[in-house]
Amino acid sequence: MPVLDRPRLVLLGWAALSFLLFGLVLLAVVQGWGPVTLFDNRGDPASKWAVESTPLRDVLRVIEVVFDTLGATLMTLVVVALLLVRGHRRAAIYTAAVMVATTIAFNVVKILVSRTRPEWQ
Repeated sequence: MPVLDRPRLVLLGWAALSFLLFGLVLLAVVQGWGPVTLFDNRGDPASKWAVESTPLRDVLRVIEVVFDTLGATLMTLVVVALLLVRGHRRAAIYTAAVMVATTIAFNVVKILVSRTRPEWQ
Protein backbone atom coordinates (compact mmCIF):
# COMPACT_ATOMS: atom_id res chain seq x y z
CA MET A 1 0.00 0.00 0.00
CA PRO A 2 1.53 3.37 -0.99
CA VAL A 3 2.16 5.87 1.77
CA LEU A 4 -0.35 8.34 0.35
CA ASP A 5 -3.20 5.82 0.65
CA ARG A 6 -2.83 5.52 4.41
CA PRO A 7 -5.25 7.51 6.53
CA ARG A 8 -3.80 10.74 7.83
CA LEU A 9 -4.61 9.69 11.39
CA VAL A 10 -2.29 6.67 11.10
CA LEU A 11 0.58 8.86 9.90
CA LEU A 12 -0.06 11.39 12.67
CA GLY A 13 -0.12 8.55 15.19
CA TRP A 14 3.30 7.32 14.06
CA ALA A 15 4.63 10.87 14.15
CA ALA A 16 3.31 11.36 17.69
CA LEU A 17 4.81 8.05 18.82
CA SER A 18 8.20 9.00 17.33
CA PHE A 19 8.04 12.38 19.05
CA LEU A 20 7.18 10.73 22.37
CA LEU A 21 10.06 8.24 22.08
CA PHE A 22 12.47 11.04 21.20
CA GLY A 23 11.26 12.98 24.25
CA LEU A 24 11.85 9.96 26.49
CA VAL A 25 15.40 9.49 25.19
CA LEU A 26 16.04 13.22 25.58
CA LEU A 27 14.77 13.08 29.17
CA ALA A 28 17.00 10.06 29.87
CA VAL A 29 20.04 11.94 28.51
CA VAL A 30 19.30 15.12 30.47
CA GLN A 31 18.71 13.18 33.71
CA GLY A 32 21.85 11.07 33.21
CA TRP A 33 19.95 7.76 33.32
CA GLY A 34 22.40 4.87 33.80
CA PRO A 35 22.00 2.78 30.62
CA VAL A 36 21.98 5.86 28.38
CA THR A 37 25.05 7.26 30.13
CA LEU A 38 26.88 3.93 29.82
CA PHE A 39 26.04 3.78 26.12
CA ASP A 40 27.17 7.37 25.66
CA ASN A 41 30.45 6.79 27.50
CA ARG A 42 31.31 3.94 25.13
CA GLY A 43 32.08 6.59 22.52
CA ASP A 44 34.69 8.39 24.63
CA PRO A 45 37.72 6.52 23.22
CA ALA A 46 36.61 7.27 19.64
CA SER A 47 36.03 10.90 20.57
CA LYS A 48 39.50 11.22 22.06
CA TRP A 49 41.02 9.55 19.00
CA ALA A 50 39.15 11.95 16.69
CA VAL A 51 40.36 14.99 18.63
CA GLU A 52 43.96 13.77 18.54
CA SER A 53 43.87 12.95 14.80
CA THR A 54 44.65 16.18 12.94
CA PRO A 55 43.51 14.99 9.47
CA LEU A 56 40.22 13.70 10.87
CA ARG A 57 39.75 16.89 12.87
CA ASP A 58 40.21 18.90 9.66
CA VAL A 59 37.62 16.77 7.84
CA LEU A 60 35.18 17.08 10.74
CA ARG A 61 35.64 20.84 10.76
CA VAL A 62 34.82 21.05 7.04
CA ILE A 63 31.71 18.90 7.54
CA GLU A 64 30.68 21.08 10.46
CA VAL A 65 31.00 24.30 8.46
CA VAL A 66 29.24 22.93 5.36
CA PHE A 67 26.28 21.53 7.31
CA ASP A 68 26.09 24.20 10.02
CA THR A 69 23.13 26.57 10.15
CA LEU A 70 24.49 28.90 7.46
CA GLY A 71 25.40 26.06 5.10
CA ALA A 72 22.08 24.28 5.56
CA THR A 73 20.22 27.57 5.09
CA LEU A 74 22.05 28.29 1.83
CA MET A 75 21.35 24.76 0.54
CA THR A 76 17.69 25.12 1.53
CA LEU A 77 17.42 28.49 -0.22
CA VAL A 78 18.81 26.94 -3.41
CA VAL A 79 16.30 24.08 -3.22
CA VAL A 80 13.43 26.48 -2.49
CA ALA A 81 14.46 28.70 -5.42
CA LEU A 82 14.62 25.69 -7.76
CA LEU A 83 11.21 24.53 -6.59
CA LEU A 84 9.74 27.98 -7.16
CA VAL A 85 11.29 28.23 -10.64
CA ARG A 86 9.76 24.87 -11.53
CA GLY A 87 6.36 26.02 -10.24
CA HIS A 88 6.20 23.86 -7.10
CA ARG A 89 5.08 26.60 -4.72
CA ARG A 90 3.63 24.33 -2.01
CA ALA A 91 6.75 22.15 -1.99
CA ALA A 92 8.92 25.27 -1.69
CA ILE A 93 6.88 26.56 1.25
CA TYR A 94 6.97 23.13 2.90
CA THR A 95 10.76 22.91 2.42
CA ALA A 96 11.30 26.34 3.97
CA ALA A 97 8.94 25.54 6.86
CA VAL A 98 10.74 22.27 7.59
CA MET A 99 14.08 24.12 7.67
CA VAL A 100 12.73 26.71 10.12
CA ALA A 101 11.14 24.05 12.36
CA THR A 102 14.28 21.93 12.28
CA THR A 103 16.50 24.87 13.21
CA ILE A 104 14.25 25.78 16.13
CA ALA A 105 14.04 22.18 17.37
CA PHE A 106 17.80 21.69 16.98
CA ASN A 107 18.59 24.77 19.07
CA VAL A 108 16.03 23.88 21.75
CA VAL A 109 17.47 20.36 22.10
CA LYS A 110 21.01 21.78 22.26
CA ILE A 111 19.94 24.06 25.11
CA LEU A 112 18.13 21.24 26.95
CA VAL A 113 21.01 18.78 26.69
CA SER A 114 23.79 21.39 27.13
CA ARG A 115 26.67 19.07 26.32
CA THR A 116 30.23 20.23 25.91
CA ARG A 117 31.32 20.80 22.34
CA PRO A 118 34.14 18.75 20.80
CA GLU A 119 37.60 20.31 20.92
CA TRP A 120 37.85 20.79 17.16
CA GLN A 121 35.12 23.42 17.45
